[in-house]
Amino acid sequence: MKKFLFSTTALAAVSALAISASVANAAEKKKKPQPLKLSLGGFMHSMAGFASNDGTFEGDSASDLSRQSYDAFNMVQDSEVYFTGSTKLDNGVTLSVAIQLEGDQVNKAAASIDASYMKLTGGFGDIRIGSHAGPAAIMRHKGPKNGPISLDTGETNSYVVRPAGHNILTAAGVTVGASDAIKLIYITPKLGKSGLFAGFAYTPSKANDDNPPDVGGNAGTDVQVYQGIVSYEDKVGSTTVQADIAYWEEHANAAASFKAVAGGLNLVFGGLTVGFGVKGQSNIDTGQGGTATSNDQKNWMGGFQYKLGDYTFGANYLSGEEDAVGGDDEVEKWAIGGSYKIGEGVSTSAGLYHVEWDDQTTTNANNNSGWAVVAGIKVAF
Repeated sequence: MKKFLFSTTALAAVSALAISASVANAAEKKKKPQPLKLSLGGFMHSMAGFASNDGTFEGDSASDLSRQSYDAFNMVQDSEVYFTGSTKLDNGVTLSVAIQLEGDQVNKAAASIDASYMKLTGGFGDIRIGSHAGPAAIMRHKGPKNGPISLDTGETNSYVVRPAGHNILTAAGVTVGASDAIKLIYITPKLGKSGLFAGFAYTPSKANDDNPPDVGGNAGTDVQVYQGIVSYEDKVGSTTVQADIAYWEEHANAAASFKAVAGGLNLVFGGLTVGFGVKGQSNIDTGQGGTATSNDQKNWMGGFQYKLGDYTFGANYLSGEEDAVGGDDEVEKWAIGGSYKIGEGVSTSAGLYHVEWDDQTTTNANNNSGWAVVAGIKVAF
């Protein structure tokens, strides 16, 4: 009997020690920080359209071969793959990383990674380090987009060609600070219950390489960017109000140094959204006005969108002008378009566009206008 009691007591002790060790190991594993794991996401946007360009812009006659003509049909592809991940540190700060890989070969060969950054978020706000668009771009409000392409970027140029003599809307248009060059970004938390918050960024060099910024003397070639924005997002009664004002400076040589002020407002009433955005840009150095390298330009755009279930439809208008030798060059665009949500992460859209480029001279090669009908399907994953 004593042997039996001794053996059962020993077995129980060993079992208790084993269970205690197992619990301790589980607790230790639970406390041990887990490494950050990346997840996969992205989108694919396929578009096709028919367009017309002014006959005198393409050539004065059928026998004039001095300038190229453009086919009425074009296809454009835009796709990216996102690698993202985040982890929460012991001090409560969330650390996130993101790498955005361009998925298309055309015009993307020189920059297959268009954004790659680290983000720290907490009660102090949001700090981003790396290749990322600036806050003056990501915190802007400028009205809703209708159809597969935007008016305030170079996307319409894939259908109605922008003449080479025009510099306006070559890239960001009404948006400022959209460059993905490596920068330091800080975005404040919302200031109390006011709905106000701000963002600031500094770009040492838009060259986006590992060399020290080449900014000294008359031979310096790098461009440095300073930008800031104050944004407001809140609900006033039954209306959602989104507004902002942004300031931006690019410093390089005299021909490439300029400053810009931009602002925007969106109002959301149930399914209806109306909004507009404006931007004024001017030279920092004197003597640039009225020259071929002048940076003076201004533009504005507005639009509305109505959402009804899985359908959206609306219209947009844009007007802009830029300083040129002997006068101003102008552009005017408008669009009517809509979209339909086919399924989760899958949507289709279509739009009718009119674009007119007016040069301050009557040179046919610098003036163009045309129509475009563009449709697309977008898959997010």
